[in-house]
Amino acid sequence: MTQDFMPYKQELQLSLQNTRNHFESTREEMEELMKRMKNSPQVCKIPGQPTVEGYLYSQEKWALGVTWVKNYCKYQKETKILTMNPVEQKPGAKQGTTEFKLKSCIRRKSESIDKRFCFDIETNERPGTVTLQALSEPNRKQWMEAMDGKEPVRAPLQSVLISLLPPAAHIVHYLCAAFSM
Repeated sequence: MTQDFMPYKQELQLSLQNTRNHFESTREEMEELMKRMKNSPQVCKIPGQPTVEGYLYSQEKWALGVTWVKNYCKYQKETKILTMNPVEQKPGAKQGTTEFKLKSCIRRKSESIDKRFCFDIETNERPGTVTLQALSEPNRKQWMEAMDGKEPVRAPLQSVLISLLPPAAHIVHYLCAAFSM
Protein backbone atom coordinates (compact mmCIF):
# COMPACT_ATOMS: atom_id res chain seq x y z
CA MET A 1 0.00 0.00 0.00
CA THR A 2 2.85 2.42 0.74
CA GLN A 3 4.18 1.67 -2.72
CA ASP A 4 0.93 3.03 -4.16
CA PHE A 5 1.54 6.45 -2.57
CA MET A 6 5.26 6.63 -3.35
CA PRO A 7 4.85 8.68 -6.58
CA TYR A 8 2.64 11.19 -4.72
CA LYS A 9 5.15 11.39 -1.87
CA GLN A 10 8.02 12.02 -4.28
CA GLU A 11 6.00 14.64 -6.15
CA LEU A 12 5.08 16.33 -2.88
CA GLN A 13 8.72 16.32 -1.72
CA LEU A 14 9.84 17.80 -5.04
CA SER A 15 7.12 20.45 -4.90
CA LEU A 16 8.03 21.29 -1.30
CA GLN A 17 11.73 21.59 -2.20
CA ASN A 18 10.91 23.86 -5.17
CA THR A 19 8.69 26.03 -2.97
CA ARG A 20 11.45 26.30 -0.34
CA ASN A 21 14.04 27.25 -2.98
CA HIS A 22 11.69 29.81 -4.51
CA PHE A 23 10.99 31.29 -1.07
CA GLU A 24 14.72 31.55 -0.26
CA SER A 25 15.56 33.26 -3.56
CA THR A 26 12.62 35.67 -3.20
CA ARG A 27 13.67 36.51 0.36
CA GLU A 28 17.26 37.17 -0.74
CA GLU A 29 16.03 39.44 -3.55
CA MET A 30 13.79 41.31 -1.12
CA GLU A 31 16.63 41.80 1.40
CA GLU A 32 18.90 43.08 -1.39
CA LEU A 33 16.22 45.53 -2.55
CA MET A 34 15.65 46.72 1.02
CA LYS A 35 19.38 47.39 1.44
CA ARG A 36 19.46 49.33 -1.84
CA MET A 37 16.41 51.38 -0.83
CA LYS A 38 17.87 52.23 2.58
CA ASN A 39 21.23 53.22 1.11
CA SER A 40 19.84 55.17 -1.83
CA PRO A 41 18.57 58.66 -0.93
CA GLN A 42 17.03 59.12 -4.36
CA VAL A 43 13.27 59.28 -4.41
CA CYS A 44 11.25 58.43 -7.47
CA LYS A 45 9.56 61.70 -8.46
CA ILE A 46 6.29 61.56 -10.34
CA PRO A 47 5.68 64.73 -12.39
CA GLY A 48 2.88 66.89 -11.00
CA GLN A 49 3.06 65.29 -7.56
CA PRO A 50 4.28 67.27 -4.50
CA THR A 51 8.01 67.12 -3.80
CA VAL A 52 7.22 66.77 -0.10
CA GLU A 53 4.00 66.69 1.89
CA GLY A 54 2.97 66.21 5.47
CA TYR A 55 2.06 68.05 8.65
CA LEU A 56 3.67 71.32 9.70
CA TYR A 57 2.73 73.75 12.45
CA SER A 58 2.61 77.42 11.47
CA GLN A 59 3.11 80.23 13.95
CA GLU A 60 0.21 82.69 13.98
CA LYS A 61 0.89 86.01 15.70
CA TRP A 62 -2.10 87.72 17.35
CA ALA A 63 -2.47 90.86 19.43
CA LEU A 64 -2.67 88.72 22.59
CA GLY A 65 0.19 86.36 21.76
CA VAL A 66 1.23 83.53 19.53
CA THR A 67 -0.55 80.30 18.58
CA TRP A 68 0.57 77.30 16.57
CA VAL A 69 -1.80 75.93 13.92
CA LYS A 70 -1.47 72.39 12.57
CA ASN A 71 -1.57 72.29 8.75
CA TYR A 72 -1.37 69.59 6.12
CA CYS A 73 1.16 71.00 3.66
CA LYS A 74 2.33 70.17 0.14
CA TYR A 75 5.35 71.71 -1.55
CA GLN A 76 6.07 71.70 -5.29
CA LYS A 77 9.77 72.32 -5.87
CA GLU A 78 9.34 73.11 -9.59
CA THR A 79 6.88 75.96 -8.96
CA LYS A 80 8.05 76.78 -5.40
CA ILE A 81 4.42 76.71 -4.23
CA LEU A 82 3.62 75.74 -0.63
CA THR A 83 -0.02 74.79 -0.05
CA MET A 84 -1.27 74.80 3.55
CA ASN A 85 -4.58 73.33 4.71
CA PRO A 86 -5.47 73.89 8.39
CA VAL A 87 -6.34 70.61 10.07
CA GLU A 88 -8.71 72.09 12.65
CA GLN A 89 -11.21 74.66 11.41
CA LYS A 90 -11.91 77.15 14.19
CA PRO A 91 -14.45 79.97 14.16
CA GLY A 92 -12.80 83.34 13.57
CA ALA A 93 -9.62 81.72 12.21
CA LYS A 94 -8.41 81.87 8.64
CA GLN A 95 -10.37 79.24 6.74
CA GLY A 96 -9.43 77.17 3.74
CA THR A 97 -6.32 76.53 1.75
CA THR A 98 -3.47 79.05 1.65
CA GLU A 99 -0.87 79.07 -1.11
CA PHE A 100 2.52 80.73 -0.86
CA LYS A 101 5.16 81.31 -3.51
CA LEU A 102 8.41 80.64 -1.70
CA LYS A 103 11.30 83.11 -1.87
CA SER A 104 13.65 81.57 0.70
CA CYS A 105 13.88 79.08 3.54
CA ILE A 106 16.24 79.37 6.53
CA ARG A 107 16.58 77.09 9.55
CA ARG A 108 15.54 78.82 12.76
CA LYS A 109 18.25 78.94 15.43
CA SER A 110 17.29 76.86 18.45
CA GLU A 111 18.10 79.66 20.89
CA SER A 112 15.85 82.12 19.06
CA ILE A 113 12.60 80.21 19.71
CA ASP A 114 11.14 78.00 22.43
CA LYS A 115 10.14 75.27 19.93
CA ARG A 116 12.32 72.67 18.21
CA PHE A 117 12.49 71.71 14.51
CA CYS A 118 11.59 75.21 13.24
CA PHE A 119 12.43 77.02 10.03
CA ASP A 120 11.42 80.35 8.51
CA ILE A 121 10.17 80.93 4.99
CA GLU A 122 9.86 84.19 3.09
CA THR A 123 6.99 84.42 0.63
CA ASN A 124 5.67 86.81 -1.98
CA GLU A 125 2.24 86.90 -0.29
CA ARG A 126 3.24 87.91 3.28
CA PRO A 127 5.63 90.56 4.55
CA GLY A 128 8.32 89.25 6.87
CA THR A 129 8.78 85.58 7.56
CA VAL A 130 6.46 82.68 8.30
CA THR A 131 7.76 80.34 11.01
CA LEU A 132 7.01 76.65 10.51
CA GLN A 133 7.64 73.72 12.83
CA ALA A 134 8.23 70.18 11.56
CA LEU A 135 7.30 67.07 13.54
CA SER A 136 10.91 65.87 13.99
CA GLU A 137 14.49 66.72 13.07
CA PRO A 138 14.58 64.32 10.07
CA ASN A 139 11.24 65.77 8.95
CA ARG A 140 12.61 69.33 9.21
CA LYS A 141 15.65 68.34 7.16
CA GLN A 142 13.37 66.78 4.53
CA TRP A 143 11.29 69.96 4.21
CA MET A 144 14.36 72.20 4.13
CA GLU A 145 16.07 70.06 1.51
CA ALA A 146 12.99 70.20 -0.70
CA MET A 147 12.78 73.99 -0.25
CA ASP A 148 16.53 74.48 -0.82
CA GLY A 149 16.79 75.73 2.76
CA LYS A 150 19.89 77.38 4.17
CA GLU A 151 21.52 77.33 7.58
CA PRO A 152 21.44 80.62 9.52
CA VAL A 153 24.62 82.66 9.36
CA ARG A 154 25.90 84.85 12.12
CA ALA A 155 25.99 88.50 11.20
CA PRO A 156 29.57 89.76 10.69
CA LEU A 157 29.02 92.63 13.14
CA GLN A 158 27.75 90.20 15.77
CA SER A 159 30.85 87.97 15.44
CA VAL A 160 33.14 91.03 15.66
CA LEU A 161 31.37 92.23 18.81
CA ILE A 162 31.65 88.79 20.39
CA SER A 163 35.38 88.70 19.64
CA LEU A 164 35.78 92.15 21.26
CA LEU A 165 34.07 91.20 24.54
CA PRO A 166 37.10 89.74 26.39
CA PRO A 167 39.45 92.70 25.58
CA ALA A 168 36.69 95.20 26.37
CA ALA A 169 36.02 93.54 29.72
CA HIS A 170 39.74 93.71 30.51
CA ILE A 171 39.86 97.45 29.66
CA VAL A 172 36.77 98.18 31.80
CA HIS A 173 38.29 96.26 34.70
CA TYR A 174 41.58 98.19 34.32
CA LEU A 175 39.77 101.57 34.22
CA CYS A 176 37.66 100.73 37.27
CA ALA A 177 40.79 99.78 39.18
CA ALA A 178 42.53 102.99 38.11
CA PHE A 179 39.63 105.24 39.19
CA SER A 180 39.07 103.51 42.50
CA MET A 181 42.55 104.50 43.74
